[in-house]
Amino acid sequence: MSEVLNNEQLEKASGGAGWTDNMYDLYNFDCKTVSVPAGTLLVMQESPGGSFMPVSFQDGEAIYVNRFYSLSGYLLAYKNGTYGLVDANYVK
Repeated sequence: MSEVLNNEQLEKASGGAGWTDNMYDLYNFDCKTVSVPAGTLLVMQESPGGSFMPVSFQDGEAIYVNRFYSLSGYLLAYKNGTYGLVDANYVK
């Protein structure tokens, strides 16, 4: 008996969709430290250089970032149930 795979199953089988699922798995995140100039904040963005999100980090604050995923100098970060991108230049 043969099975027909749908597009989603094919994408997972080829490795495409599986990474998207793992991208948001907190097991793949490390705790780093935010380093921004005094009086400024590191704000999450929807895309590299994109719209700001209502989530920000202060200098010295701990930040969780995906240790495997980066995009155009931005890291995937997590805070209080929200995922977004942050400028990697301000994460140590």
